Amino acid sequence: MNVCRFLSNKDKELAAGFITYENVKNQLNDLEEKASQEGVSSSLNSKTLENEFNTVRQMIKMVIGRQGNHIPFLMKQYFRSNIRDIGTRENIIMEFAAVEAIDEGLFKRTFKRQTNRIVPYIILVPGYGEKGICWEPFEKFNRATSRGRVAVPIFPKDLKIAVISAAADLRWQVAKEKAQHYWMEEGLTGRYYQWFSEKKMRGDVRESFIQDYILWITRESEGTQKLDKDVRGIFWRNIPFRQELRDSLRKRGFVYNELYKKDINRSLSDGY
Repeated sequence: MNVCRFLSNKDKELAAGFITYENVKNQLNDLEEKASQEGVSSSLNSKTLENEFNTVRQMIKMVIGRQGNHIPFLMKQYFRSNIRDIGTRENIIMEFAAVEAIDEGLFKRTFKRQTNRIVPYIILVPGYGEKGICWEPFEKFNRATSRGRVAVPIFPKDLKIAVISAAADLRWQVAKEKAQHYWMEEGLTGRYYQWFSEKKMRGDVRESFIQDYILWITRESEGTQKLDKDVRGIFWRNIPFRQELRDSLRKRGFVYNELYKKDINRSLSDGY
């Protein structure tokens, strides 16, 4: 009996949905007709629209990760009751600002000796996920001023970690594109890759970098030593904390004080 009642209610909801659809369709036809009479025409390349949907779909898969389940609808066990845990525009702006307050060079890009602060487009993808990703660090034919694109899931497992991982991926890809064919030898990616190889680490070097960057922002910035000594040195020089934070950390431990002294020695020898 309960099953019959349930099916009857669903049938009514489905019928109401079809009526709503027809009404909206008729309104759209009326608007198109009025626009045509006013001489306003709109053209849409269906292939372009399809590509955009496929791009967002691929972004969702990437923020979920290789082992995740791709669930295309909202389920209550994944929904957060606190709005602060959801990837809204305001929350993500706040989280990125917190990361940039630690890693002040996050959005800075130098091209032909000119440094600009360029914030990428932040795309909120409608799905679950544990991490944010960098879709592209900048446009192929405009390395100087183009913004690039970063994607963050609206329903992340941990919003802070999702944003930090997106920042890490942005850092990695910008450095890699800057070094181009020499990314395994030069710059941030080159130094990290050489350490990764010397330690005979397994897995994806980029994923390893992202996890270390998360520790750099969440733990090392607070004076808690969690990274390998060599990785800490690479990050200290290539992804430096803001000056006030470095001044504070040097007083909190021998390790950071030694790194601070190396900064001074490099600046004195013009080798920094």
